[in-house]
Amino acid sequence: MDSSEHEVVDRNLKNIQLVSVNSGKLWGRKQTISLFAAILTGVVAITLVIVILTGYTAPTTQEAYFYTFGGWPFPKVTYVYQITDKTTINQITNNTDLLMGVEYTGSTTQRNWICLVGGQTNGRKSIIYDTNASSFISLPILRTKHPYNPGVFILNSTLYAVGGYDSVMEYIDITDYTSRWKIHDVSLPFDVYHSGVVTIGSCAYLAGGFSSTAGGKLASLFLWKVGNRNFTRLSDMQEKRWKHCVVESQGKVWVIAGYAGENQYLSSVEVYDPVFKTWHYKSPIPQEMSSMGCFQHHGFIFVTGGRNSHDQSLDTVYMYNTDDDTWQLSPTRLTHPVQDHVAEVINGSWVYKTNN
Repeated sequence: MDSSEHEVVDRNLKNIQLVSVNSGKLWGRKQTISLFAAILTGVVAITLVIVILTGYTAPTTQEAYFYTFGGWPFPKVTYVYQITDKTTINQITNNTDLLMGVEYTGSTTQRNWICLVGGQTNGRKSIIYDTNASSFISLPILRTKHPYNPGVFILNSTLYAVGGYDSVMEYIDITDYTSRWKIHDVSLPFDVYHSGVVTIGSCAYLAGGFSSTAGGKLASLFLWKVGNRNFTRLSDMQEKRWKHCVVESQGKVWVIAGYAGENQYLSSVEVYDPVFKTWHYKSPIPQEMSSMGCFQHHGFIFVTGGRNSHDQSLDTVYMYNTDDDTWQLSPTRLTHPVQDHVAEVINGSWVYKTNN
């Protein structure tokens, strides 16, 4: 083969390689897009088949169930209500009787568990209600009494109970059924009861209450973080109160209504911003009250039952929109008027079974 033939072959090989490389890149992009579209179409088709054949409907994030436990005058009765479309309430049923009387009892939730600690009837008793199994789990006896609304919260799978009679804080690992309540090295600087506590991140905030050794009704706000050696006192509320509601929403501490002593019931709402370390008033709840239950769900704060300034128990459910600072009264009432009860919400994704 002469030199001219070599040049022709080399030129042809280069052209073939160039065409192969370029067409390979173009083919690869088209193939990727086509493959992705085919997979997506297949997933949608399979999902539609499952929905049609099984009738399955995915739970909405707005659906939830809230439970009321005990209170006066029915300390051992539980009721279940369903929340749909954020604020529509329907009564489901009343469950079996509680294993303990619930009045002035502290509470908190974790996934499908509702933890009930202390109270006037059983100051050293604690139980967990499993909403999936619709059954109660007894926890060991507390080391000290917590008869008057102890602050109850969970951090890192540890259940804490603080105050409610004195300044003591106890804790228990709720993932270990063999564990026992232990007295914590950290305690409040004075006795506190009828207060309220919420957690934001790894911190617990305890607001208001009453103290027999610190001047009676309180406007205090305490902060405790796991690992800290003491409770830190933050800026006081603008009003002293006890038997009020404390709830977390939007990363802030909301304090609602309560009792100020001498037959003075409050309707005011104060909000603490941990970032700016300031308190601000919000729109007051439509009536003065104390001793109510409360929880937050998807931007709304629900306030259940309570006691008004005429010393009457209430069957109302008030709903507060944290976005536009407005209150509304639910057309659905509680099964009966109740005060000094527990109200907790479990999102629909954690509830699979209720008693019917």
